[in-house]
Amino acid sequence: MNNTFLRSLLLSIGLLVITQYVTAQPASFGIPSATGVAAFAGGVNRNNPALISQVDSSLASLAIRPAPFGLAQLSELTVGAALRLGELWSAALAATALGNTLYNESSLRGLLAFEMSRSLTAGLSLKLQRIGFRDAAAAGALTIDFGVMMRLTDSLRFGAFFQNVNRGQYASHSRQVDQTAGWAFAYMAGPALQLEIAALLQIGGTPAFSIGTLHALATALRLRFALRSIPRTALAALELKLNDFSLIPAIQYIDDLGFSQELKLGVSF
Repeated sequence: MNNTFLRSLLLSIGLLVITQYVTAQPASFGIPSATGVAAFAGGVNRNNPALISQVDSSLASLAIRPAPFGLAQLSELTVGAALRLGELWSAALAATALGNTLYNESSLRGLLAFEMSRSLTAGLSLKLQRIGFRDAAAAGALTIDFGVMMRLTDSLRFGAFFQNVNRGQYASHSRQVDQTAGWAFAYMAGPALQLEIAALLQIGGTPAFSIGTLHALATALRLRFALRSIPRTALAALELKLNDFSLIPAIQYIDDLGFSQELKLGVSF
């Protein structure tokens, strides 16, 4: 084990201690990556809208989450597309649907990112959410998310986001839409290893943190591992790339819930 990796590991452990005073909400599928360094770019990022600036040309993606935790009624489908709008602007659109006639959720999200300088990018997104029950009227909510991405050094990145800035809520339903903030540092320990430390903050929630690592096993093969404290979550994902196509199978385990899987397909053009 080289000295560079040891230094990055010690840095991460120190940052983990800092996150104990913040609060976080449980994740959906995946452990979020506010910097995008320790996560795969095979789809439209759901957390930090500034990350769509990493798209080189155009990207289309499809993600399938079949029968999470053994419940076929909660199967989820997400389609997304992102493209460059000149040298400084990027835009994306993503739609998600899950559930059946008994209970269902859907969302449509538009994202826009602007590269303010070589070291700073800002992003904004609008998200229209809808939930429905068989015996009750559907309810909708509009939320606004904001995010930034900073290049601190050639090997160190910082990302942050704030979800539901406008405090949007469902007009005709008791379910709340959380306000959530998150930050992350990502350190590139070398060309084959990247390390990320992150925290999610939910107003009135419970302290949590996560660690993610990204290993480049070969030019067209990368492996990601991630752990999260609350809820206790473990994630493993594999990225296979062939020219402009990417295939990303992933599996996660959440304590008290069990296993769920996701398969993501992406194409750049």
